[in-house]
Amino acid sequence: MTRTETKKNSPVTTMNAKILFLDPEQVELGWRAREVGDVNGLASSISREGQVQPITVTSVDGNGSYRLVAGARRLAACQQMGFRVAAVVAKKMSEHRETRMQIAENAQREDFDALELGEGLKRWKALYEHEHPETVHGVTGRKGKESMVDSSREPAPRFTLEAARLLGCSEGKIKEYLAMASLPKRIKEKAQKASTRRERNQAVREAVRQVRVAKKKQRLEEQAAKAQDKAGEPVEGARVVLKMQDNLAYFEEATAEDAEIEFDLILTDPPYGQRQSLIQHITRTAIDTDFGNWDRLEVSWVARAAPLLADGGQMIVFCPMEAVGEYKFVMEQVGLIYRGALVWRKTNPGTMYRPGYLSSLECVVWATKGNGFYFKPHENAGSTDAQNWIEGPICGGNERLDHPTQKPEWLIRRLLERHAHDNARVLDPFAGVGTVPAVCKIMELACVGIEREAEYVHQAALRLKGIAE
Repeated sequence: MTRTETKKNSPVTTMNAKILFLDPEQVELGWRAREVGDVNGLASSISREGQVQPITVTSVDGNGSYRLVAGARRLAACQQMGFRVAAVVAKKMSEHRETRMQIAENAQREDFDALELGEGLKRWKALYEHEHPETVHGVTGRKGKESMVDSSREPAPRFTLEAARLLGCSEGKIKEYLAMASLPKRIKEKAQKASTRRERNQAVREAVRQVRVAKKKQRLEEQAAKAQDKAGEPVEGARVVLKMQDNLAYFEEATAEDAEIEFDLILTDPPYGQRQSLIQHITRTAIDTDFGNWDRLEVSWVARAAPLLADGGQMIVFCPMEAVGEYKFVMEQVGLIYRGALVWRKTNPGTMYRPGYLSSLECVVWATKGNGFYFKPHENAGSTDAQNWIEGPICGGNERLDHPTQKPEWLIRRLLERHAHDNARVLDPFAGVGTVPAVCKIMELACVGIEREAEYVHQAALRLKGIAE
């Protein structure tokens, strides 16, 4: 007797379970953690090889109706082929248990993305907290806390802990997935309406970025509030100014005859032209480096900024290895003395999306206005610290904000300690999310930061507020 000829609902006994062959119409689909999608390939496989794995159902009313627990694609494929579907009947379970099983099963699939998981966790959380009302405010599952409902039973863990245990990740990751489900409808619709998996993946990545940006802003706001509560008298001379302005307009204002503005150090990290640049290999179209319209390699700003340097002033600029020659040329053209380049070797460089060598080196070019510049001498001229080679990690952890080329504070501090005296005035005309101004505030140095992108200025301002005077 073939699978299509099996008597309706006749049980087949195996070593581990009883399997029924059901008409697909007998099975209610119910809520699903992910869309069923195209099942043509699976239907063809079942047609050739048979249904290898049964679906899992639970009885609804004991009269031949069932609700699907796991195996929606197998059910849809059998329905498409006109086959009865092999099913294992699980004991009657709550919606909470069904949802948990769905999430556990789908989480093993590579194509179960963060947005789908977030929606599933949101549903599971509501059902879980209905079943365990004492966990609504997350008070159980912690040492010293008891259930507020029934002290005679073992307290249920808070939902994020329960979900983290199931999925084998951190509670912070669970919270991030839940935040995905709370994103504005317009953001989620881009993924839901995507016509291809590639488009959906791009939309989901953007949604993940939105969640992480919101989390970072919240952290900055909390730090700013704490610093405001603890703020005392401001330190004399610790003046850090952040301006949302195009740097070329600032250069024009600052070099006006009556401006009388001078800086001892210009320390900055300008755009590199990762997206488009004459010195980049234009055939590298596979790498995702579209950081925005601001990302262009442009060295002519040096000529506009150089007049702002005081006698003995210094200019220190981050740049890719390919641009060192261009910066050297323009610095010498405007009368600065080129002093060489440092090399920063990143111990944890970012991921590469193209064939080739992973770039882990970045340069820092150095020039001075005249010879009377400040440079803190090395304690040991033969030490590693005295070499033009710096090794260390890129920016990460809680320090990392929403800027693709953000520099780590430890690196900026190292440069400031070597090149800025106690009364130095520092300028960063490409301030980004404010690393140079932030480190200057910590070191009690005067600094002006210029940034034209409103979102980066907002993050930088919160960051500065979070540093107590």
